[in-house]
Amino acid sequence: MPKSVVRQLKLPKLGQIGYVVKDVDKTVSYYRNTLGIRPWMLLDERPEPCIEKGKEVHPLLRIALAYMGPVQVELIQVVEGESVHLNHPEESLWRVHHDTVQEAGVVMELIQWHLGALPLPTNRLTFNILCRAGSGSFLKGRVIK
Repeated sequence: MPKSVVRQLKLPKLGQIGYVVKDVDKTVSYYRNTLGIRPWMLLDERPEPCIEKGKEVHPLLRIALAYMGPVQVELIQVVEGESVHLNHPEESLWRVHHDTVQEAGVVMELIQWHLGALPLPTNRLTFNILCRAGSGSFLKGRVIK
């Protein structure tokens, strides 16, 4: 993305890389056991609203989040339904999900976490606090340490 656009939109530095995977549990296990990345927050989500090719869809996604250094890793598995996450060549086992389609050929996603009306920083400290809060956190996720 051109620096002028980054400045104009006041975009932060790279904070997350999302990968579409066939099996989140297997991939989390690999990242934990081989690379030592932990803790992980697991979420089963039906994002709303979702419009895919002009029609409303209700996919079920299994999402795993963790940090590798200062960058959050997001693993996305489409459990059921149609999703933009499936719009990649089938021969690729790993699919980068976040970036710009026009500039880089993949999707860019901008995220802001909130606790009610209060915006939360999307960073490793906030993530670790949520993981320590455990499965009862507002993200409704399950924590794997």
